Amino acid sequence: MKSYTCLLLTSNGCGHCSAFRGDGLINNGRAYMKYDYINSLFESAANAKLNLLNIHYENMSGQPQFISDISKFTKSSRGIIQQRFFKYENKARIRVIQARGEKNKEMGVKDVLSSNNKVDWSTLVKEKLPDQIKNYTYYFPCFLVIETDEWNKALNNPSYPLAALPNAGKIIKEDNIIKLDRNPTSLNSRNVEIKQLLNTIISGETLIQVEEREDNIPAAKPKIMSKISTKFVIKSYDD
Repeated sequence: MKSYTCLLLTSNGCGHCSAFRGDGLINNGRAYMKYDYINSLFESAANAKLNLLNIHYENMSGQPQFISDISKFTKSSRGIIQQRFFKYENKARIRVIQARGEKNKEMGVKDVLSSNNKVDWSTLVKEKLPDQIKNYTYYFPCFLVIETDEWNKALNNPSYPLAALPNAGKIIKEDNIIKLDRNPTSLNSRNVEIKQLLNTIISGETLIQVEEREDNIPAAKPKIMSKISTKFVIKSYDD
C-alpha cells in the first residue's frame, strides 16, 4: 500500500491559523481539529497509508528553534489518536488523546525520556523533523506533502535538497536548495484544496515540479524532479 505524510504548518500571530487550528487539540471546535474533518482527510487517502502532522511555531519566522509543538494524528480501529509533543521548561513532553466522533479520551501526559533522562525539546525537534522544512515556511497555514525517501534522506543529511509539494504556490531549486518560491505571482498562481491534492498524489496524477534557477534568473524550461513515491513510511514518534 502506498504511504504518505501531510504536514500542516501553523503559527502564533496568524489569524487564519487561530481560526483553523485553535490550541491544536482534537475536537476543540476549530475547523481542522474536528474529528470529522481529520477523518475526511484519511478517507480521501483511502487507498494509501496517511500520516498527518501539525507543526506549530511560536512566531511566523518558520525557523525550527521556534517550533512549540508537534502533533501526529493516526487512524486506528479505536478512532483517531493524537500524539502531541510539546515544549515544557525546554524539555519534551507528550500528551496522547484518543478521539471517536466528538468524544475524547485522555490517555495521559508524560516526559519524553532517553536512557531515563528527560529529552531536550530542541533534540526532539532535530531528531524527528528535517531541518529543510524551514525552506517552505512563508505563509500560514500551509500544507506540505513529502515523500518518504526524501524525508529520511533529509533527516540524515541537513544539506539534502528536500522535495515537498505545498497546497499553494510553486517550488524552485536554487543553489541545490529546493524551496517555496516566495514571489507573489507564483504564490497566487496555484492554490489546491488539500483533499483534491491528496487524491491526485495518490492516483499518481500530480508531480513535484521544480523550476531550476541560477542567480535568480528563471530557467527556460521547468524540470520535473520526480513523482511522489509510492513508498512512504514516516518515522514513528514512538521510536
